[in-house]
Amino acid sequence: MNSSNAGEVDVIYDFNRNLVMRRMSAQKACFLSNITENAPGPNDLKRALDQMNGTSQAPQAGNSSRLDYEVDGIVSDRSSLSDEMAEMCSKLPIYHIKKRSVGKRFRRRICLRYYYYYWRWTWTRLGWCYCRFIFYVWRCT
Repeated sequence: MNSSNAGEVDVIYDFNRNLVMRRMSAQKACFLSNITENAPGPNDLKRALDQMNGTSQAPQAGNSSRLDYEVDGIVSDRSSLSDEMAEMCSKLPIYHIKKRSVGKRFRRRICLRYYYYYWRWTWTRLGWCYCRFIFYVWRCT
């Protein structure tokens, strides 16, 4: 998901269950995933909250990296979620996402169909006619 299309994002980390819940306002949906290795730890989150309380602005992100996720399924059993996660996404669908593996990536091909028309004299049951013939060719890049 492109972060520029995400709108406002609310995130809850559950370190006991090793889960992350993201509510994205633009998609009107929640996304549940396992905590990845590059997720901030509890001490990092506490430090960021302390910095926010000391200033009026949110801390600027230092190093950002792109992570590609794919939807793995819909979460139908919400009993495994923490109370905060269940409350945040109570009226929204919850999708379980996982990091996209490199082997599953594929290059989309763009295919175009070109139509060719030509006229020629041909013999039919009714006699000679000047008929239009159509054929097409697929070209994929």
